[in-house]
Amino acid sequence: MITKTHDAGFTNNRNVGKYVGVAFSTVVRNEKGREEQVRVKMKAHYFEAGQGKVVLLLHGAAQSAYIYKRNFHVLAEQYRVIMPDLPGHGYSGCPDMDYTTDDFSLFIEAFANALSIDKMSIVAYGQSAVYALDFCYYNPRRVDKFVFINPGALQNTHFAGARFLRYSLGLFIVNRYARYTYMKKQLGKGFFDRTVLYGTDIAEMCRPFKSPAVRFAVRLSVANFFAGELLDKLPRIKVKTLFVEGTDDTLSNKRDTQLFLDGIDDAYEMKVRNCGAFPMFEKPHLTNKGILQFLAAPGTRDGE
Repeated sequence: MITKTHDAGFTNNRNVGKYVGVAFSTVVRNEKGREEQVRVKMKAHYFEAGQGKVVLLLHGAAQSAYIYKRNFHVLAEQYRVIMPDLPGHGYSGCPDMDYTTDDFSLFIEAFANALSIDKMSIVAYGQSAVYALDFCYYNPRRVDKFVFINPGALQNTHFAGARFLRYSLGLFIVNRYARYTYMKKQLGKGFFDRTVLYGTDIAEMCRPFKSPAVRFAVRLSVANFFAGELLDKLPRIKVKTLFVEGTDDTLSNKRDTQLFLDGIDDAYEMKVRNCGAFPMFEKPHLTNKGILQFLAAPGTRDGE
């Protein structure tokens, strides 16, 4: 069970949180390059608190649910907040699949079904915004609102050699994600105020990368990420969306964010001043306030 703790004491390990069995069918490429359908079964690690309408918090590639540690309990005061580790990340299972956008979209659907979630709002960081949009495209009535934080491909950012993860050099780079000193230096580049990034935070962000399976899955999630087809579908996704970014973000790719802003009709922007690439972590008070105000406002369908 989840226990409410102070910010600095929040941990993301196997003794905290819950697990649920998740299963879905997907397509993988075998060693001969041929596609074949497989049945994926895995244990999904997640945190849950609060009551009422559901808000799903999706971390980005090479992250874990820990990235929302400063938002989880605040949002849970007004909503039923569910915060999973995505497949191959954090403490969820690392199933044998290709970790494509389709795979993560199918996971969101299967995870929601496993927890009997009919409808939700989704807060998503980075690549997870694309996973959420793909899920919504095929399940339009199950999404109320979106909040996207720096949406786009991890490989297009300046984070810790992410652009090389799909190549042979990527194995060397992702191995370094488990090292405290390396992660401290790389994460620090994403903060305007580095004093808010504690040693316990860095250690927890490194911890999942001690698993070779996680390192392998993260590399695949970067290498097999593709948003091209979805961008053409954006005009058909009628969901009220808030885009959140820090004004002093030097890591994220602004062109990626603009592509999504241009493609979504009912879009709004929130810029957090004196803040880097992780507004929900660096400026949680302002980010939480903005998210709560946005979620409380009438939705797209409610306002029609």
